Amino acid sequence: MSRIMKQPSASIPHLLERRLSPSRFGPYLAAAGTHAAAVDLYRWNMSASGAAYEALHLVEVVVRNAIHTELEAWHAKQGNGASWLTAPPPVLTSKAKDDLVKAEEQARRSIEKRCRRLRIAPVPAPNPDDVVAQLTFGFWRYMVARRYTHNLWLNAIRFSFPGAPNLQSVEKPLIQLHALRNRIAHLEPIHSEDLRARRREMLQIVGYVDPRVQSWFSTVERVQEAINTRP
Repeated sequence: MSRIMKQPSASIPHLLERRLSPSRFGPYLAAAGTHAAAVDLYRWNMSASGAAYEALHLVEVVVRNAIHTELEAWHAKQGNGASWLTAPPPVLTSKAKDDLVKAEEQARRSIEKRCRRLRIAPVPAPNPDDVVAQLTFGFWRYMVARRYTHNLWLNAIRFSFPGAPNLQSVEKPLIQLHALRNRIAHLEPIHSEDLRARRREMLQIVGYVDPRVQSWFSTVERVQEAINTRP
């Protein structure tokens, strides 16, 4: 008989506490009060994280494409060649410029890997869409930082969010959504987050870009369902 079979049986709540670690299970236990309720809260947290991450996927893609489109148009109007991604505005921070360089390198490696697998030659250079896909949500969140109010925002990025009254109305929600995205990505608890507020911010940001997309988004996102089913 195996060692595992010889072990005494344990209740699922206490077993999970051990396997997840007391330090990880502790916040759920403190919030729920009993081990059984903590397990229910943990299960809900997993489901809610999935729903929120799914919704954030759309928010991120809509935001990055909107900003990229307007920066590309502004770049072209100034008579600059290529793309703003490879000839970034001087006002960008050194960190942002480094991120652009890394994104292009990552895009190139990804294309080379795909071409090797499919035996495609010659290997094409990354196009702007390839580079945009490699940039993180954090990169785009900092593109609407207040330091850019009188340059990038006024010249280009404000046109990405035609429904927004000002930069702050975009920056503040994106700060919150970026923090939520990072918590979910690092498997942190979100049961103490104000998901109603985060959902409003998601809808708000998408609506600033295009109310028609916001209308569709409101019918498919599952965050409200998660809110409604919290134990």
